[in-house]
Amino acid sequence: MAYLIRSKCDGVAVVGMEIGIPYSGCALSWKGNWSQVWLKENLHRIPTVLLLKNRTEFVAFGVDAEDKYAMFKEMGTHTDYLLFKRFARILYKDKVHIR
Repeated sequence: MAYLIRSKCDGVAVVGMEIGIPYSGCALSWKGNWSQVWLKENLHRIPTVLLLKNRTEFVAFGVDAEDKYAMFKEMGTHTDYLLFKRFARILYKDKVHIR
């Protein structure tokens, strides 16, 4: 039996992200059907790469960030951009202990 899931969200969609070390993942659900979570195969293996312009402006994430930075570097305009790779550990205050 199907049942309606009520949400407190007024937005069109809800997006969840997991920032991992080599890869990040994401999933989304649309307002019309909150109970169905959309997860495309290639979306759960996104490289954890962030591209910023002028230190504060978001440009791209994942493969798109790598591709755009490579293009800017080829054009010689990459000095206005910062590319961060595998930055998940610096998001945590505590030390990460590996056993």
